[in-house]
Amino acid sequence: MSEKIICPLCGQTVSHPVLSKVIDHEQFHGEIQLVQCRNCRMVFLDNWQGNEQPELYAHYKERMALSKEEIYDPITKGRHRTILTKILKSAPGKRLLDVGCGQGAFISVACELGWDVLGIEISDEAVELCKKFKLPVEKRDFFSTELKSENFDVITMHEVIEHVCEPGRFVQREEELLRKGG
Repeated sequence: MSEKIICPLCGQTVSHPVLSKVIDHEQFHGEIQLVQCRNCRMVFLDNWQGNEQPELYAHYKERMALSKEEIYDPITKGRHRTILTKILKSAPGKRLLDVGCGQGAFISVACELGWDVLGIEISDEAVELCKKFKLPVEKRDFFSTELKSENFDVITMHEVIEHVCEPGRFVQREEELLRKGG
């Protein structure tokens, strides 16, 4: 195992293998290896650098012919209601940014509950699907200067942080964008 793998969280180059697995999936064929940083203990792909690939999310295009009811699961919708109700108890307000909003299930519920919502997504297909449902979604990078500091009461990232190359940088950006107490 090479010791030159850079940890995406702490930047150290001391890691050891924890899992190897052969994947045979329509979007990826080959072996993946997870390593753990000996410094901060984060587990990550050994070749994580530069792995952000928006084309992996092109499957949203296949859902364009479906209705909201066919895409959004009622059980998940109920979970989202519960999450948003709990968040509201401690949030300073109802201005919400959902990063990597995908097909928009979470922000759809937030809109129904009266939140002031913005969803951002890097997948053209996902943005197009959300626009079909008239959801407030934009194709935008999380580090865009168009997102203003201290502008959001709540920032959510459902199944996102594990897909980014620099999760520590994402958390720092989140802190910049949150209002005091957010």
